[in-house]
Amino acid sequence: MSFVTFFFSGTGNTWWVVKEFTDIASKNGYEAKMISIENDQIKNLSSLSELLEKSDAIGFAYPIYGANIPPIMREFITEVKKISDNLKKLDNKYCYIITTIGYVNGYGPFKIKNILRSIGLKLKAHVNIRLSNNLSTPGMRMNPVSKKKLEKRKKKRIKKINKFFGKIIKNKKYIRGIGPWLIPGILIRRITTPKMKLSHQRFSINLDTCNNCNICINNCPTNSIMRVDNNIIFKKGCTACSRCYNFCQTHSILYNGKFADPRVYRRYNGPIDNLNVRNIKN
Repeated sequence: MSFVTFFFSGTGNTWWVVKEFTDIASKNGYEAKMISIENDQIKNLSSLSELLEKSDAIGFAYPIYGANIPPIMREFITEVKKISDNLKKLDNKYCYIITTIGYVNGYGPFKIKNILRSIGLKLKAHVNIRLSNNLSTPGMRMNPVSKKKLEKRKKKRIKKINKFFGKIIKNKKYIRGIGPWLIPGILIRRITTPKMKLSHQRFSINLDTCNNCNICINNCPTNSIMRVDNNIIFKKGCTACSRCYNFCQTHSILYNGKFADPRVYRRYNGPIDNLNVRNIKN
């Protein structure tokens, strides 16, 4: 059995989960690949077609933002849809979804199940992994969990990922993430969806403290940050991942025009120490 997991990770949580899943599959003797949807390899539709056709199990992994799927992952699935009619039947593939959250999964498996059906895939397994919130800002102080608590969570989540993998190799249906919390998720989506489209408007740059490192520009997953003359601007297309905000070395990215003191609003630099932001996009 061969696996391919297409993933998007803003600040590292989904990347870590998919890496653990891929390592577990490899250690058990299975061929397994994890492919970032930011990777140039799959921008080539023929390469994407080959990956889909050669894999027995196809997975999609992403964080839940505002009880919704990140726009960048939705756009990637649209790209898959463009080539799905020319592929051999995908409905005989084992399709799985991995999601990560900071608090509660208000999205669940139902909407993604319908989206996948449109490209010929039948969802057979879904697991949701809670690690840490990744956004704490003025007006919404929700700091990441402590390092000690995060390490405890990671140990528990590895057991959960192992169980999930075990169900897949036995070709069993295994859907998790269903519960009463999905009901308020409907309302949350209605509120957050239009706001996410305007997420680029929340950010700006304090040029007095910016050191021109270009980390934000070079690592924006949607190329929505650019330098214009002597300023850095945020454009439409932002997928609300908070990568720029969290990985800014000088904390120069303002939120709604306000400086977020890192001693009060802690930045989240991923689930492992010294995470290089380039790792989570390749």
